[in-house]
Amino acid sequence: HKPRLTPLVPPRILSSSPCTKCAEEPVKLTVVSKIGKEATIGILNDGDSFGEGCLAGQPLRLCSATAMTDCSVMRIDKKSMVEVLHREHAFSDMFVAYLLTRNIR
Repeated sequence: HKPRLTPLVPPRILSSSPCTKCAEEPVKLTVVSKIGKEATIGILNDGDSFGEGCLAGQPLRLCSATAMTDCSVMRIDKKSMVEVLHREHAFSDMFVAYLLTRNIR
């Protein structure tokens, strides 16, 4: 049977907190064109994150994140994420490497 898709993050809402996916189930990232056509721009897996644009001052989310099956996510507020990135250098290095790797795909 077809998996139930559950919206995790609707598009065009204020981008105030990054979310880190923390379960093994996939999450689909989609965008919608001006004429209403939806396109999948990525499938995130265990340990992947989304919503990082707020860390760079992006005022609105540009895509939707939808759970492809039941899953768990962990929301991290912007202030806490910035504090961890400054304090935990190993985590910061890993996170930047992840963002760069995802950006070049």
